[in-house]
Amino acid sequence: KKYDALMTAGIDLVVSAGTSSLFSYITLPVEIASEAEVPTVEINTGRTDISDQVMHRLEMECDEALAEIWNDAA
Repeated sequence: KKYDALMTAGIDLVVSAGTSSLFSYITLPVEIASEAEVPTVEINTGRTDISDQVMHRLEMECDEALAEIWNDAA
């Protein structure tokens, strides 16, 4: 229910971080956002099924990427 409410209300950004992206509950939000031209980000050390669909791709460890993003935002 929360997922449906979020998708109906609209979202500003979709981030997939540190996952193999093998399941639809991971890939579907990225696909929907990509089609709607909502910014998408993948943080992963390797390529996944969504790598070619995201607007921005950080090929690095998730914890390192998120720490850098957090520190830059502070």
